[in-house]
Amino acid sequence: INGSTNLAAGLELAGKFTHLNAVVVVTDGQPDSQSDALHAAKSLKQKGVDILCIGTDDADTSFLAKLATRSDLAIHVEAQDLRASIEQASTLLLGSGQ
Repeated sequence: INGSTNLAAGLELAGKFTHLNAVVVVTDGQPDSQSDALHAAKSLKQKGVDILCIGTDDADTSFLAKLATRSDLAIHVEAQDLRASIEQASTLLLGSGQ
C-alpha cells in the first residue's frame, strides 16, 4: 500500500515488552489495516496497557477513538501542534492512574 503504516506490527511489537503500562500512538490514522490494528490494540488492552492516540492532519478520529483505551485518550492535532500534544500525553496518562 502506498506510504501507509503497518500500525498492527508496531502494536504487536509493543506487546512483547513485559513491563509496559502505556503506548502512545502518533499517526495520520491511515494504517494498512484498521481491523488488524484494532485486533492488536485489543490484545494490549487485555493486558492492561493504556493506549493513547494522537492523530494528525487527516486522521480518522472515529478509528482513533476505537484504538485508544478510552475516547478521551484519542486526540486530534494539527501537525504544527504535535510537540505540545506529545507533552500533554503524559498528563493524560497520569490522570488514568499510570
